[in-house]
Amino acid sequence: MDVVSFAEVPAQERFAFWREMSSKMWMPLDARCEPRLESAFQAHVALSGLGLVQATLLTAPSLTIRRTPRLIRRSDPETFFVTCTVRGHAIGEQAGRQAELRVGDLMLRNSSQPYLTTFESSGCVDGQVLSLQFPRS
Repeated sequence: MDVVSFAEVPAQERFAFWREMSSKMWMPLDARCEPRLESAFQAHVALSGLGLVQATLLTAPSLTIRRTPRLIRRSDPETFFVTCTVRGHAIGEQAGRQAELRVGDLMLRNSSQPYLTTFESSGCVDGQVLSLQFPRS
């Protein structure tokens, strides 16, 4: 299992580094967090390959991830993501549908269609999600 930590990155550069790395780890994404959280941003990512499936355990504060048509045109790995909320909750939007996800709920996203996902922390505890990414084929 590979672990990506942002603790060694200077605080004022962490969120920008996170935005860059998340687009490289998965696909081009637009990640945002509340401006007041950017200077103290911390994230922990554990990655593991299971054949054609990539498992990711992400622990982070409140965060919004958007996949736009422009980002899809730039690069589309043609994958599906199944995401399970482990801690906190999430709101997912894709193809005109919206779902609020609590601990244990699953969400399926398609990398070829625009989506918006908001992960929210629970009080002072960071949110956590487990995602499996696999080829659409």
